[in-house]
Amino acid sequence: MWPVLLDDDPDTLFLGIGTLLGHRLPPTARKIVFGSGAGYGPTPVPDDTWTIHCVRGPLTAQVMGLSPELAITDPAILLAVIPQPQARPATGISFMPHHDSKRRGDWAAVCALAGIRYIDPAGGVQATIDAIRASRLVIAEAMHAAIVADAFRVPWIPVVCYEHILAFKWEDWCLSLGLPYRPIRLPAIGEVPATQRMRNA
Repeated sequence: MWPVLLDDDPDTLFLGIGTLLGHRLPPTARKIVFGSGAGYGPTPVPDDTWTIHCVRGPLTAQVMGLSPELAITDPAILLAVIPQPQARPATGISFMPHHDSKRRGDWAAVCALAGIRYIDPAGGVQATIDAIRASRLVIAEAMHAAIVADAFRVPWIPVVCYEHILAFKWEDWCLSLGLPYRPIRLPAIGEVPATQRMRNA
């Protein structure tokens, strides 16, 4: 029997994949940081409730006053060492929008018209990983689409469709790998009217 490594105890928080180092963290909880990044809201000041093993990148280390040596990379890169189902043959191009972009337009329909695979940013973890691994190229507005693609050596291109995309976190991660962040700007599509969403459901 495997030991229970993670539970729902609110007194101890494990901060791994994601931009989680923000002001909403409970001040009295013990916080164990393994690769998270800063970027949303005021940056917290670590105190004796924090145990920081590593953070996502050099920009997070800088704004939190940490040693540059703690800037490793996003821990999603570790997916490459976790046993995975046998990959399907890589075919076609995939697009994964940021989760906030999903509600602004019918991206699945746009991808169908363009002849590319749509990857739902709210989809299941394994289904998302499998879809990225089965791609010849990933067009990524969602940063973790690029990170997972990079972990499995699938080529990726960063894009920006809306102003809510946070360049700081992308630059933080890219700098951890010595890469420039030069996203391609794509035209945004408007939010689908509720009546049309109902017809398409």
